[in-house]
Amino acid sequence: RSRRLAAAADDGELAPRSVAAAAAAGLGSNAVMWASLYSVATTGGGLPAGPFGVVGLVEGVSYLLVVGLAGAALYGKVSTGSGLPAGRHLQSGFLGAAGGLSCL
Repeated sequence: RSRRLAAAADDGELAPRSVAAAAAAGLGSNAVMWASLYSVATTGGGLPAGPFGVVGLVEGVSYLLVVGLAGAALYGKVSTGSGLPAGRHLQSGFLGAAGGLSCL
């Protein structure tokens, strides 16, 4: 392990790579979910299934990720009073943004 990851683990802080991955997944999932909701509002149906149902699969997984991220943010807020962990890294701000969008 690198020194930076070891230090992050010792502080009880999430590793920067895991925070970046969670932030990217959360923001991407929110974008797909909002596009799906817009599609439902304008056409009465979600996103088209796409080739081999890939778009539909991404849409479904996005909803699950958004619900999970919102649940994690709300659980953290109730149990610690501070929501998702904020670190010293830029990615932590993106994770907070993804959590906030998920709670909308």
